[in-house]
Amino acid sequence: MLPPFGDGLNPNRLSNRLDGLLESCRFCPFSREPTTEPSYYLESAEMERLLEPLFVFTVDGVDEVLNNLALTESQLELVVSARNWRLKRYKPLERWNLTEHPEQWSPAPEALDEMQTGGGMEFILAVRVVADDPILAKHGLGPGKVLCRRQFTVRPRVDAVAFPFSWREFGGDTDYPPELLWAIKWEDTTDDERYSRPISESLTVYMNKAAEEGLNTLNAVPAQRDLVWKMLAAEIVVQIWSEVLRGTTEDPEPSDTETLAGQVYDRLAKASGRSYGDIREMVNEEGLLELRSHVAQIIGVVG
Repeated sequence: MLPPFGDGLNPNRLSNRLDGLLESCRFCPFSREPTTEPSYYLESAEMERLLEPLFVFTVDGVDEVLNNLALTESQLELVVSARNWRLKRYKPLERWNLTEHPEQWSPAPEALDEMQTGGGMEFILAVRVVADDPILAKHGLGPGKVLCRRQFTVRPRVDAVAFPFSWREFGGDTDYPPELLWAIKWEDTTDDERYSRPISESLTVYMNKAAEEGLNTLNAVPAQRDLVWKMLAAEIVVQIWSEVLRGTTEDPEPSDTETLAGQVYDRLAKASGRSYGDIREMVNEEGLLELRSHVAQIIGVVG
């Protein structure tokens, strides 16, 4: 039996093949053509509309994974769950044996009643072990062991302050050290293209999943509710905005409030009273104090 997550040396290691199990699954939040895109951004007209999710399941490479892990198809299941971060709710919706799931599926409307807020939701597909076998447990494959996940996120379309973010595992075979709390993943484009797109198409902020429980606990303290999130968001926004100011060679048009660069300059011009031509000078200040001050004010870190 191969180790559940490979040896870290072979580019075709088992961990890569596990990650690919759910890559072809598709999703849409309303009655539209499902896609493999992991994020769907709600337009303003859709904000109060109740979600009607549709999943199309395509599980790739099942036989290969079963053989490598010495499992049978009856020992794995496909699970669909929903999470609402704002409400701090998580709910399993349905599960099937890995080889007996339907081709496509939608949850009953009442299954999501307590999860809907009009502000978005996350749906998680997971393949996990259901067999209680001492031999499997010895190899780290006890009941409930998740072999892979696929997330589909529905969120409001965001501006330069409300950046898109996702929890991710850090360390191991990832590009991010386990000690890191967050990282910005910019899309692979030139700087001009990167900053001339909406922020939702320019970057994603990854948060270390190992810190998820601790951060949620801190934010649950009544006297500090949301303070930790605001402080964290302020640091991330300063990093993003400083990169935009350093990376843009021309000022955006004042009428541009859709692109990342346009939103950054617009927000800072309104907060500082400075012209677009002067705003870029904020990144030349030691410690970025003025930029940090404006971001803190915009987010409302204090007060």
